[in-house]
Parts: sequence; structure tokens; C-alpha cells
Amino acid sequence: MSELPPKEVGELGPPEKEFYYTVLDLPTTASDYEIRDRYRQLSVLFHPDKQQDERTKETASKRFLEVQKAYQVLSDPVTRQAYDLLGVEGLDLVKGSDFHGLSADEVKRRLFHAKDEKEEQEVQKLLANNGKVIVGVDASSFFSSSGSHLVQESQSVFQALGDRFAGIRQTSFAINHVLQKSFNEFTSFTLTSKASRGYVDAEDLQGLSVRGDVLGTIRHQYSPRINFEASTSLLRPRTLRLKTTYRNENSAINIQTLFSPAILRQFSHVYSPETQSYTIPILPFTFSYSRRLFPTSNVEGTFTVSTFSQIPVVSFTLSSQYLFDRSREADHPSHTSSNSDTVIRPPSRSGLSIGIAYWQLTTSLAGILPALTGELGVKLVELGVQLKSALQLNFGGWNALLSATWSGDRKSAGVDVEVGSTGVILRLELYYLTQRLRLPIVISHEYNEALALWTTVVPSTALVLGYYYVLVPLRHKSRREFFKRLRTDLREAKSDVLRQTEETVRLLQDTARRHMESEASVDGLVILEAWYGPAERDDDTEGLDLNVTIPLQALVNKSQLYIPGRRSKAGLQGFYDPVPSTAKILRIRYTFRGLEHYAEVPDFMPVVLPLEDHLVR
Repeated sequence: MSELPPKEVGELGPPEKEFYYTVLDLPTTASDYEIRDRYRQLSVLFHPDKQQDERTKETASKRFLEVQKAYQVLSDPVTRQAYDLLGVEGLDLVKGSDFHGLSADEVKRRLFHAKDEKEEQEVQKLLANNGKVIVGVDASSFFSSSGSHLVQESQSVFQALGDRFAGIRQTSFAINHVLQKSFNEFTSFTLTSKASRGYVDAEDLQGLSVRGDVLGTIRHQYSPRINFEASTSLLRPRTLRLKTTYRNENSAINIQTLFSPAILRQFSHVYSPETQSYTIPILPFTFSYSRRLFPTSNVEGTFTVSTFSQIPVVSFTLSSQYLFDRSREADHPSHTSSNSDTVIRPPSRSGLSIGIAYWQLTTSLAGILPALTGELGVKLVELGVQLKSALQLNFGGWNALLSATWSGDRKSAGVDVEVGSTGVILRLELYYLTQRLRLPIVISHEYNEALALWTTVVPSTALVLGYYYVLVPLRHKSRREFFKRLRTDLREAKSDVLRQTEETVRLLQDTARRHMESEASVDGLVILEAWYGPAERDDDTEGLDLNVTIPLQALVNKSQLYIPGRRSKAGLQGFYDPVPSTAKILRIRYTFRGLEHYAEVPDFMPVVLPLEDHLVR
């Protein structure tokens, strides 16, 4: 039996989703009768015994097997449902299992359960292992211009620099290590070990404090809407933190609380005989309620009350995020990777076409002291870059934050600068595989305009220059190479596909000629010319269009041409995908009732010709 075409970038086959419907040129809503009828028509057309020309016999046999396979899948209710839900993966899951006689809902439930079990087995082959190292550094002495660090006249420049370097001190060190194990699709266990060392006085390297802990956390998903989490300290002091979350389509409730021996003792000493008074113990808790505020907007409001600190905190947050996609592929679904829903697309010229933008505004009240925090951010998906800015105002002062992070394949690097009344801090972060290193560096313990300016301007300037002089040229080069590989495939690697397509077109010639002669005799729908290729035409995509005039002529019936939408047209007889993973369009020039017309139809949109505007002279 014929298998689906490969799904890698550069392959010429259509996407696997709805491929078998495309082979039969039927909508996914087709009835059993329509499937049988279309199967009979195509099996007669491509049957090897019906071919007189030996040159086209091999191609006809392949097309015949494709039609047979499509009918085999779509004519059986179970395999059709599995294919509709999960594609080819669904067909693999029903192999060797008896789903017949079950209701459609039960088949769906078992399919998704089998899919989850398969993914779980693959995940359990790897034990989640994450580590983080944080090293705090006080480098304020190097940038200080006062006190003992002033350059003395008797000092040379190198001596002065040596004194400044000598003043740089490590202020803290922390290491976290996380092991995670999933027992099943609902329950997981996480073991976190923490150790930290901080200096009581940065000037006194001997006065240090060392702390360590081991936390065990169990997470359980009761249902798609409710989950529970329990975390306990395995060392002293023993604590137990409980957390539960309920979430539906428009709102979420989060409740956390903490138990410890000290807290429990408060409840056993409510009455004090010495003072003959009562004290009301307060159990630490956090209650948070979030809700989508408007049905047509992503704006979400969150109300939070917390008593974990000595002073209760009440806060209200407004937030929103949205996905933007300014690429031509936005309205043209494209290939996905075989094991995920990640969309594979040709590189854009700017790298700024796809991303997620968000904003957040929080007002909080700790006792009688209010605070206001605002945050703006954007994640540029193609570049793997995330930019963020934040501003916090309160009675104690103000703080501003600028952050940039680049993420690649299992690695990332980030830098952020915090400037405020409490000083200037530069934070660097490196991530590779599952290990993370953070370096918070104190530049100044007080606000310094010059240091604040240089600490923010230098990274920002480097980011802008890097984008224009490094990333943009790389994007252009990557895009050229992407389409260059496609041309190579068309000329060499996919010569068999091209030959089979040409032979399929020859098989359709007689049918197309008869249809056009019939349409011309009644002044009906006559396809003059049709091309299938990239929606965006530029120097990179030149010459990648496919002439599909004859295949479309063969599909005309009773002065109408109809091709279902919601799937690529690359699987139609006489078609192939000339630019995989790229937005495509069908350009058609035709005559109807003596007048010439032109239509452009995006790949995943239905074709209905003649257009409604062309029905009237």
C-alpha cells in the first residue's frame, strides 16, 4: 500500500492531515456514498489494466494504490474517526486493537488515552534533570569614584585598576538541583535540593551564613480543571505547603497555605494566662482569583490576598497577551513536524513577523503602603528573542528593569539591567541543556545616572547593532538557502515526483479536453490557464510555480469547479507541493459566458468557480 509522503522540510508531498481526503478530492464531511462513488471513478481512471501506454503504467499503478489506501481508511468508521482525530498517528494506534462496536465518544477517549500513554513512555525514557547555579557579585568598588577607591596621584593606572579589582567580592552562592519523575499522566514527583551561602557583611568574608534544604513535591491533576500540589521540607524546620488550582475557560482560582510547627503552636496558645488575653492566630495563605474581563478581549483581571509576610498584601492585576502574525503564512496553514504542532515555515526577511506581545499592570497595598508596577514585553518567535521592560513605584523609591533573552535549541543567554533608588544591578544568565548559571552583579549601591546610562545603553546598542548587522543578513541568507534547496529538489532529488506528476497530467489530458470542449459549446466555464505556487512572489521564489491547467480542466463539471478547503491542494491529482511549508496560492484565468476573468485562491481556501461576481454579465 502507498504510504503518506515524507513530512520533512523540502519534501514535495502534501501535509499528512486530510491527505486521504485530498486524494479523493472530497471534503471531510463526505458521506459514505460519496466516498464509494469517488473511489469507483478514480480506480477506473488509474487502474493499471486500463493503461495502453507503458510509459504511464507505473505512475497509474501508484495513483491507483493511493486511491485504494484512501478508500480503505475512509470507508471504515473506526479508522476514519482515528484519522480525523489524530491523522496517521491515529491509524497506528488502532492497529492491533478492537475498537469496533464502541460508541464514537468511547473510541475518541481510548484513542487519546493510547496517545497519552505512548507519549508518556517516550518521556519516561528520560529523567527530567535540571540544575541552577547563582553567584552574586558586588562589583561596586570597581565603578566607585569616592572613598578609598579614588585614584591617588602617586598611583599608576594599573595600580588603581588593581585596587578596584581587589575590591570585587562574591556576596552569595546558591545551587539548586531538580529531579522530576512522572508516575502516570496525572501524577508526578519532584525532588529539589537547595544550598546557599550568603555573607552577613560583604566587607567581612568570615561572617557567612549557610543554608540548605531538600523539598519533595507531588503534583496531581484531578481533572482538566483541577490540580493539587503538596510540597514539604525534608530537613528541619519541617514545613508543608499545599496548593490547589481550579481553572475553566474564563476564570481561575488559586489557593495556597503553609503549615509548620511554629504555626501550629500558635493555635495551641490562643489564650495567654500571664496576660489573660486572647490572640487570634493567622494561618498563612494566598487566595487568587483571575477572570477574563471581556468576551471579545484577552484582558484578564487578577485579585490576590496574601498573609505569607508579616504585613498582609492585597493586589489587583490587569494583564493581556496576544499573538501577532504578519507573515503571508498566517492565513495559509503549513506543514507541522511529525511529532508536534510546531509550524515549519521559510525564514522571513526581518524575523519580526511572528511573536507574542503582552502587558501587565499591578497595584498592591502592603498595610497602608501602596505600590504600582507596570510591565511590557514581546517575544519574537523566529529570532528566539524576548524583550521586557518594567517599572515599579512605591514609597520606598522606584526601580526600572530592561531585559533581553535569546533562546536557541536547548540553550539560552539573557541579560537584564535593574536601575533604581537602591542602586544599579546587572544580571547575566546562561542556560545549556538543563543547567542554568545566573550572575547578579551589583554595579552600584546607590542611584548613579552615569552608571545607569552606560549599563542600559551599551547592551541596548549591542542588541540593535547585532540585529541589523548580524541577524538580518543571516535571515536573508537562510531564506535564500531555503528556496535554493527547493529548486535543487525540483531538479534532482524529486525527479521521480516530477515525472509521476507529468504522467498523471497526460492521463488527465483526454478528460480535460472533453470537459473543455463541452464547456465551450455551451459558453460555460473554460479554464484557460492555472498556476499553483508561492503566495509571496519575489526573487527568492521565482520559477517555483506549477502549471496545473490540465488537472483543473479535468475537474470542471457542469460549468462549475469545486475543490474543498481547509487543506492543501498539493494532494490533488496532477499537483505536488512546489514550495513545502510556504504559503501557496492558486492563480486561475478562465472564461465564463464569453468574458475572461481572473481569480486567486489561497491554498487552504475552497475553490468555487465561477466566482459569484462573474455569474452576471
